[in-house]
Amino acid sequence: MTAKLTVIKGGRDIPPADKNAVFISGYITDTRLMGVIGMELTWDVRVNSRIETLHQVFYLDSEEYGIESYTEAYGEDPEPVKSERDRLISALGGNPIPVTEKEARFLLQTYVHINKKYNQNMPGKREKYSFILKPEETLNQEEYNDLFEKMSRPPSTVYFLINYYLMRCFSGDAEGAAYLSADSGFKDPDRIQPGEFPEYNKSDLFSEKQPSTLCKNTIEKHGAEQDSIYVCESLIEYKNVYRLVTSEIETDPNTFKVINASKLSDFKITGAEASMLMNRSEFISIYDTVFDNDEVRQSFSEFARMYTETNYDSGKLYINFNSTNNHVGRPVYRINDDIHTMFYMSDSGQILIVGYDYISVQESEFRMSIAMLDTDIVLTMRYEFKEPVLYEYIKSGFDDFNEFLAFIGGSPEE
Repeated sequence: MTAKLTVIKGGRDIPPADKNAVFISGYITDTRLMGVIGMELTWDVRVNSRIETLHQVFYLDSEEYGIESYTEAYGEDPEPVKSERDRLISALGGNPIPVTEKEARFLLQTYVHINKKYNQNMPGKREKYSFILKPEETLNQEEYNDLFEKMSRPPSTVYFLINYYLMRCFSGDAEGAAYLSADSGFKDPDRIQPGEFPEYNKSDLFSEKQPSTLCKNTIEKHGAEQDSIYVCESLIEYKNVYRLVTSEIETDPNTFKVINASKLSDFKITGAEASMLMNRSEFISIYDTVFDNDEVRQSFSEFARMYTETNYDSGKLYINFNSTNNHVGRPVYRINDDIHTMFYMSDSGQILIVGYDYISVQESEFRMSIAMLDTDIVLTMRYEFKEPVLYEYIKSGFDDFNEFLAFIGGSPEE
């Protein structure tokens, strides 16, 4: 969508000391412990001798990609920025928290170091936001702590603490793991530079050379109640290679910090074995259209516009994430428990609603039916599969789910 440009009236001048821009406001999501945050900045900038309002939205990844995506537009709450803001907040499950210009500059300069570390290209045209990258911004210990508290939701239970800690360790995120560890700090607390990480008691669980994804984690209490020691079994993945790691973690129940962590065992397992560990029921409802027409596609696109969209050869997948990351606070953590439901529209116009529990699918059926009330979609079938089949269908090349089922000879429960 083309942004509507709006010139701010009044003929304001940018002060000479700020040749590039004047900071108006900034927000970040409090999702740092999940490894990603969204950041939106608003500036007054000079464009052809006029002062206009510039909105910038960054998607920042702490594990491998650094500054992963960038969106900008001019005007008063322009549509491209509004859509990206809604999408990020919906996908990340966090809340927008105000940040200062100093904090915003420090953050962006920190994530540039991650791009360099993993040889990732900077998104968009770097010159569009290069004015934020210089001069170098530094923080003291108090300022750094304040910033990290803003972009993190501190663990409120031992399950939150352990799951977040293992995520940060396995992904090679030293900054995140240090925040969750007792006795961490900087060499020079008066001058912390972008990309500088705190010193802490790094355990053998840390995986910087192979940043892995925590797919599943099971936490069990170990030893005496007063010891606050837990044994974890973690399924992790790196470049389609799966490992099962067992660890022992000692926590401080008062501060919710990790005191000690050590690896007990670590061995490779097959993809089939990993699938068995992640196995769960999948509920699928199928909607067909009486006539394949543009009205149905337009109505569905409008309904799903706030969901995360992925294009495939035979259709589009839309993911509706839960509004919080409360799934991290469970004794059994699964990576896809942040998903409320998924919607898949095939090239033939068939719509699938998919979820891991019947109630969530039923809620989504109701919301979609209300949103598309004036269209000719019809609910034709509901299935429960004892193991996930959605991605197998997406990759199959079929654009009709019933034809796919006939081909594989599946026998789901209707």
